[in-house]
Amino acid sequence: MRTGCAWSRSSARTGSGKSSLLNAGLLASAAERGLTTAALSVDDVAAGTEPETDDRDVRVVVVDQLEQVLTERFSAEARTRVLRQVRAWASSERTVVVVGLRADFLAKALTDPSLGPLVQAHQVLLTPLERDTLRRVIVEPAQRAGRPIEDEAVDLALRDVAPVDDPDGLDAASTLPLLSHALLVAWARAGGSRITATTYVAAGGVRGGVETSAEAAYSSLDESARVAGAAAVFRMMVIADADGVALRRPVSHADLADDPDWSGRPTPSSSSGS
Repeated sequence: MRTGCAWSRSSARTGSGKSSLLNAGLLASAAERGLTTAALSVDDVAAGTEPETDDRDVRVVVVDQLEQVLTERFSAEARTRVLRQVRAWASSERTVVVVGLRADFLAKALTDPSLGPLVQAHQVLLTPLERDTLRRVIVEPAQRAGRPIEDEAVDLALRDVAPVDDPDGLDAASTLPLLSHALLVAWARAGGSRITATTYVAAGGVRGGVETSAEAAYSSLDESARVAGAAAVFRMMVIADADGVALRRPVSHADLADDPDWSGRPTPSSSSGS
């Protein structure tokens, strides 16, 4: 059996980069080498989705946020079904299974008879990125896309996410999601050209980017849609386990359209970045 496990070092929150590592790193690298790849959510596995297979030597299957199966969102029967399927894929000599798991669920995972053996095999612990590595995270993807970022804008972003001796600095678990959003909004404001310090600041930066985008999306709705949307989004996207640990759940526009509080109302434009 060939298995793998990657999880965040954060003891309570997500955002340390495991999903980026699995999707933009591992799966992209495997695809470039001609391997068959599949990225499945826990819901995909529960629904019986099968990863693609062909005659190539090895396939790489990633199941991210596996901690969700350990929450009240899944019944004991559904949990057993998901973990049985993951183990079945991992038992194939031509399949490498890699799962993403939050660090604060590690103890619970180790005590689960189905999941424990998977977690113990080939562990990879992710630690917070150092300042030099964060600079590479900002600069290198833009260079590869042929759209370099102005040095002053890079310095501003680093000052936001990795302040020196700042007691009010961002929590390490918040860094990558907020940085990603800030750069996305700045890119949109720049019209796909070079990101400058001016466009970065106008986008709100790391500390204000999400607020800027959320306010724009909220302002685009009428009053009734604002009330209904706030209730629907937070009810559907934010869940907690019996211990009060917050979990996230991806929600599509289709899911919102089916919600009784949101159905028939306009959804905010996806261009807002929210």
